[in-house]
Amino acid sequence: DEVAEQPMDHSGQKSVAVLFQEFFAFYARHFDWQREAISVRLGRRGPPLAEQPLDAASEQGEGRRLVIEDPYEITRNLGNGVTSPALS
Repeated sequence: DEVAEQPMDHSGQKSVAVLFQEFFAFYARHFDWQREAISVRLGRRGPPLAEQPLDAASEQGEGRRLVIEDPYEITRNLGNGVTSPALS
């Protein structure tokens, strides 16, 4: 936790290193990959739209699926390219 103890600047904002660490910690520990999607349009997480089923990838043997709602075309999943083979 050395990064979390880094000093903040005078405005009270967190350093980029702390934000980066917290970003990955959130998705590793707190995000419910089985039931949640990321909505850039709404600026929050929540259930995916019916057009973006969470179980579609697991039925195809790809494991958990990241669902990121496209803010301009809400039925489009921007996370479709985030697969194990794509990240290898």
